[in-house]
Amino acid sequence: MSGSGEVISYKHFINAAVVLFAKEPTCWLPQCKIRFARFRGKDKRDSIDNRHVEGNAFHLLEEALIFTQRHLPIASRFEPGKLERIDEPLVPIDALREIFVNAICHRDYRTTGGSISCAIYDDKMEVWNDGSLLEGFQFSELKFLHESKPRNPRIARAFYCRKLFEHWGGGIELVANLSQQAGNPDPEFFERSGGFCVRLPFKVSMEPVQIEAAVLSTYGLNSRQKEILELLKNESLLSASEVHSRLSKPAGLRTVKGDLYRTIN
Repeated sequence: MSGSGEVISYKHFINAAVVLFAKEPTCWLPQCKIRFARFRGKDKRDSIDNRHVEGNAFHLLEEALIFTQRHLPIASRFEPGKLERIDEPLVPIDALREIFVNAICHRDYRTTGGSISCAIYDDKMEVWNDGSLLEGFQFSELKFLHESKPRNPRIARAFYCRKLFEHWGGGIELVANLSQQAGNPDPEFFERSGGFCVRLPFKVSMEPVQIEAAVLSTYGLNSRQKEILELLKNESLLSASEVHSRLSKPAGLRTVKGDLYRTIN
């Protein structure tokens, strides 16, 4: 996974191409997955949602944003003199995107049994990936603009070309700034179990919320989105793929993921 540039060498796809674009990358690289969990309380004793998602890097990023937005609350308010509602997520979506992009780009793919993990507790969120901090870096400098030395430069280059991050070496600084703007405590960065961990403490502790269609407004939703609400009413922890497979009228998976963003927010 070293070097930069093309993802094809001597007319063969290299590992970076599998990580980025393969439909079923775990056939070759079983570590292409993310483990998600929402725990009740402040430790791992009681899990209310626990799942593994496999797929290429772009699919994992989409699923990570869907899972976290499903479990992180959004506060809405109106400012005097303005008609539009202001929605403020507990963790800004740009911060979530940066965290998962960094985890995918910097993880050590040589560990075949490993995976990225995302754990959400009542008082914090943690994202962990295989691979310790690269030599020459100190944790004290991560919150400021620094040199970028991604462990997997081809993967990082592909994400940069897709405009999934803006500045090389500025992702962690952005996460820290967005956390402060949202009123959350400063994020924490540390090594644990041979990997790199980002911890986002919340400004307020939250309680698990189950989706109840009876109390959700269906104003402005189309028939497919209303059907999704009914599915989630009975089984609120369905993944995007599971929701897609149970719809009465076929729709593209990408369309269903967009509907999920609409219905759970």
